[in-house]
Amino acid sequence: MEERIVDKDDERLVRIKKTAEGETDAVEDTGEDVVFELPEGDEYDEDLVGLTPSQLQEELARRERLAREARERSLSLTGEGNALLAEGKFVEADDKLSEAVLLDGENEEAGRSLWLARTENFAKLSPLFEEDNATALSQSEFQRRFVLERAGERLKAVRAEYEKEERELSPVVEEAMATRRVAFAANKKYFLIRFFAVFAAFVLCIVGAGVSAGFLYSTTSGTPVILCAVFGGLALIMLVLVIVFARKLLVAGRLCRANERLLSTEDGTRLSELRESLRSIALIFGEGDDVSA
Repeated sequence: MEERIVDKDDERLVRIKKTAEGETDAVEDTGEDVVFELPEGDEYDEDLVGLTPSQLQEELARRERLAREARERSLSLTGEGNALLAEGKFVEADDKLSEAVLLDGENEEAGRSLWLARTENFAKLSPLFEEDNATALSQSEFQRRFVLERAGERLKAVRAEYEKEERELSPVVEEAMATRRVAFAANKKYFLIRFFAVFAAFVLCIVGAGVSAGFLYSTTSGTPVILCAVFGGLALIMLVLVIVFARKLLVAGRLCRANERLLSTEDGTRLSELRESLRSIALIFGEGDDVSA
């Protein structure tokens, strides 16, 4: 693919094209070729399209400067984090090392030290069971290898224990959920029927009061007045009942929805934790979709 761009300053042509090797070149279309190496990547960098050769050179220099500054800052933070790690200040070290890794994902020292801080020198494995941490590990091969070298066997033992507990707890939770589902559905149906019944009665009372009011000026009898009062009073009573049953129906619906969430019960919460931990362990062992190639 090739694009020709006119430099408005000096009306020269610049060609932006992708080579057979997948790299992107910017070439001035004159008798003398001027080629700039652009950052490697699978996607065409649209931010560089339309730049003159001098602007392109400045932009690439700016990017290189920012990358260099990020690497230098990452190294500085790594040193600070390691000092805190040596003092046993794991939380503070985690903050420094997390920022170091964010600035330079290829900083292997920061990546390794980060997990030493996060697991308190692998005294506790629970941080590894958090899905966000496991996903981050799966996206960095050297970090994942480091964790497996230090805690791989313990993770296998925990995995076997959690799988056994999950198999035993899952049918208990599902059976209890199914039992509650039937009861909650019946409860919801009970209040739904009564809600519609009193709502229909409320509408009929309003209609009755309206019809009675229509005869107020067409007869001298006091019956329309009495009927208006009766239907109005009944409508007020029905309105109160509508509100009561609407609230009960709302609560019944919430119970039905809450029953479908594992976190609504103690056993369900534990089952959810087990499943999240097992997913995280699978990611660390390279068995998840987010694992780096």
